[in-house]
Amino acid sequence: MSYYTKGAVIGFLLDARLRRLSGGARSLDDVMRLAYERYSGDRGFTPTDFRDILKRPTTSTAGGDADDAWLREALETTSELDYREAQSWYGLDLPATSDSSVTEPMPEESLETGWIGLETRISGNSVVVARIPRDTPAADAGFNVGDEILAFDDYRVYAADWAVRQALYPAGATASVLVSRRGRLARLDMTFGRAPGPAWAVTTRSVMTAAQPYRIDAWLGAIK
Repeated sequence: MSYYTKGAVIGFLLDARLRRLSGGARSLDDVMRLAYERYSGDRGFTPTDFRDILKRPTTSTAGGDADDAWLREALETTSELDYREAQSWYGLDLPATSDSSVTEPMPEESLETGWIGLETRISGNSVVVARIPRDTPAADAGFNVGDEILAFDDYRVYAADWAVRQALYPAGATASVLVSRRGRLARLDMTFGRAPGPAWAVTTRSVMTAAQPYRIDAWLGAIK
């Protein structure tokens, strides 16, 4: 998982929670403004300071125990995040649109461009691995963050032709990938898979309360 992505999701869920607990009167914006007012000088704020702000009457009507339990679950465990509170507040559904776990190879005769699932960064003329999501061909092949990708099947890979080099391999094809890992050369055997489609879509419920469309507008900034 990416803690950047998870942090953004926790922000959304916390915002929805604060709006619900305050009857729509407060949001995460109010928490951040208060944190800025109190701690924007040289000192900054600690995680404890931030939790104390969340329990102030000006930002939330929730009791401290409930907030502490929610934050501990969201921030300090690997449990799946619970979207039900936010969904109920806004009247949203999260229907699955496809199976994002389907990454198995396709037959060799397939003409679909292969997918490896890597995220890379460019360093000069080199391609460097930046992130390796789970359940991807790259993860199965054993890539590490920081690997410099040198060649596919003994053909040199440069930043300028990185996308073109990948596109030569259809789903189901295999390649021997040469990488430089902390100065040491390593070969990885990789099988290209199929790129998964989007896994989820956020939709409004077919039957909503009178308040839920208003709450969505307030959340999206249509109501000041």
